[in-house]
Amino acid sequence: MRAAVLASLAVVVSARAASATPYETFIDISDQSELEDLLAAQDISQDTYDELLDLLQRGINLSTANRSELYSLPNLTYEDVDKLIEYRKLQQGLIRDPAELVGANVLSEEKLLAISAFLVVTPTGKDPLAIHGWVRAMTRVSQEDRILPPLSLRARVTAAKHLQVGIALTTTRLRVGAPVFDPNRNALIADQQGYQVHVPKVFVKWETDDVSLIGGSFRAGFAQRLVFDNSSQYSPNGLYLDDELSYAVDLARECRESKGELGV
Repeated sequence: MRAAVLASLAVVVSARAASATPYETFIDISDQSELEDLLAAQDISQDTYDELLDLLQRGINLSTANRSELYSLPNLTYEDVDKLIEYRKLQQGLIRDPAELVGANVLSEEKLLAISAFLVVTPTGKDPLAIHGWVRAMTRVSQEDRILPPLSLRARVTAAKHLQVGIALTTTRLRVGAPVFDPNRNALIADQQGYQVHVPKVFVKWETDDVSLIGGSFRAGFAQRLVFDNSSQYSPNGLYLDDELSYAVDLARECRESKGELGV
């Protein structure tokens, strides 16, 4: 009886290890708006939304991603991932067109289409640097604006297959300057609100199969989230670049300004 129970447990553990990342439903989206629709319909939780949004913005390169990064793609099992890695080895480490995975029986067409929004495709060619990247900008404007609208900008460049450089930049219009202590007034003072440029995140990353180096902003995750993790990965293991920006849609209220002892 005990042997039978142990055997049953072994089967359960084996099946669990081979399953896909346990999201609440089959994930098939083309952009962030469809991901937001899944959250609004309560088909996925807030945690799942945050993880998938991070993955959507970061992107996965099938030619360079390691096993844990590939497994973070929705709907893929470890069996799918291992078949993909073996196929990549046969192609000298380069998957030029993800569509070839269907013809090679590595992935089904349904799974490939479902993960396509999360993929970053490396351009083909003989350029040894193979420099490529993207720039994304976002703003909001209203007809009542009398000053330049706010702007957020993210840019990422990849070169020589292993090098990545990224930056996240924002502007603000209603934020006052950084407060500093004025010993003459025995109070905090700050410059008046105005249009400002901020660079909250920047990174440089070099990663190969043997080495992972990163400088700037990053996230880290180890030991299945049990030891330390702020990476939003289901099975974290290592360092992850961070160039994400978030925004609030709440109305802003102007500061109540005062000239202190000089008068209101």
